[in-house]
Amino acid sequence: MSYKSNLSPEEKLFSLFQLDPAIPAEYLATFRRSTHLEPEKELMLAVLEDAVSCVQKYVRSSHPKDRRVLRDTWDWIRTDEDEWLFSFNNVCETLGLDPGFVRRVINQMEERQLDGIQKPPPAGSRRAKKKDRGKQFRHAAA
Repeated sequence: MSYKSNLSPEEKLFSLFQLDPAIPAEYLATFRRSTHLEPEKELMLAVLEDAVSCVQKYVRSSHPKDRRVLRDTWDWIRTDEDEWLFSFNNVCETLGLDPGFVRRVINQMEERQLDGIQKPPPAGSRRAKKKDRGKQFRHAAA
């Protein structure tokens, strides 16, 4: 995700979760009341946006460096503390979002991405038949 765009901070926040229909309107209504975010909130939004981007980008990677970034990102997301200014809870609450809800949305997003690469094609599907057909030809040629 690019931080430099023509989108307003409110639109950037909305775009983080636009593919998820589970976002209730009351979370986004918080940002409709103001015309712009203060610089601190824009920075917090950028931090949250980066975390979502890291999960999307590295969830399928097997490279050790990528896995470490993903692990660090999830450590930040899952840590349930309020003492640090840029803790996940504080970032979400400052932006008017429920941290638990945002965690669930990010977790569901990761699960959907992993489901796409871990599930075999359904039995009887065209893709499964083509795959099996290739095996038959190899056995017949041997």
